[in-house]
Amino acid sequence: MTEVLLLDEHFSAEIARAVRERGYSCQCVNEEDDLRGRPDEQIAAVAVE
Repeated sequence: MTEVLLLDEHFSAEIARAVRERGYSCQCVNEEDDLRGRPDEQIAAVAVE
């Protein structure tokens, strides 16, 4: 299983890209149209899937 850091929408997509450039798996809510604007509880549920 690969762990992925999921950044909340308060973080920019540029931060996620910089993290990925350093070799880490990282996803940003702002890069995912279906996640943007969702309540924190829903984001947390996606993060633990």
